[in-house]
Amino acid sequence: MHLTAAHLQAKRDRIVGGACRPKGRTETPALTVTDRLVKERASSDALDQIAAIFGLTDSGVADLFAVSRGTVARWRSAGIPNKRSADVDRVRELATYFERRFIRARIPEIVRTPSGALGGKSVLTVITERGVDPVYGYLERLFSYSAG
Repeated sequence: MHLTAAHLQAKRDRIVGGACRPKGRTETPALTVTDRLVKERASSDALDQIAAIFGLTDSGVADLFAVSRGTVARWRSAGIPNKRSADVDRVRELATYFERRFIRARIPEIVRTPSGALGGKSVLTVITERGVDPVYGYLERLFSYSAG
């Protein structure tokens, strides 16, 4: 079989990163080193911010997301998996909401104190069991008052 220069070039073009891709098959490009570092930094920043605002250790962060401490360590070093990144983003947004509405030094106590409005559970427990939406509802009721 005789291969032309164009055939050889097409074959070389399919060889990416030492692995040969079958003709016509597309793959998701691997993260570049820079993209990976940015993802890791963003993951670590989000987890650090949640921990700082809510006054949590890595064990507390792990409990909040119902994962192990080892998983939190992996998220810090390799980035949060896509299937969990939305959860982390929502909790981070809630943490920043708390930071805007409350005195920062009081937030750890607030999120750990059981409330009748949350079925006798703490904010952290509700986040773990049901997500952030019930907490936003609780805060809306807490801060909505009418004169009259």
